[in-house]
Amino acid sequence: MLGYYLWTIGCQMNQAESDRLGRLFELWGYSLADKAEDAELVLVNSCVVREHAENKVVNRLHLLRSLKNKNPKLKIALTGCLVGQDISLIKKKFPFVDYIFGPGSMPDWRDSGRVYSAA
Repeated sequence: MLGYYLWTIGCQMNQAESDRLGRLFELWGYSLADKAEDAELVLVNSCVVREHAENKVVNRLHLLRSLKNKNPKLKIALTGCLVGQDISLIKKKFPFVDYIFGPGSMPDWRDSGRVYSAA
């Protein structure tokens, strides 16, 4: 069974969005992993309202890049407030992120390649 891991920072809306995405992953046959190292898909639900939160997101993404270097099959998805910024800049800063989508949207990437879409 495929595993997913959710890392959420920010407000109650982000937590609710992560809960919704988790239910969707489970409908697709994924199971929740206890840690990112045990998952095939890691979703980062970002917040950039405060600089401290944004720094945490950036640090987490860089940790995931290291994990992806060890496990190239790992898929990384990014959503949340950070995606509301310049998406081309996000793609340049984090080229190892496989899927980028805005809050409230959810591409069905199970049979696709890289998805970049801002809501």
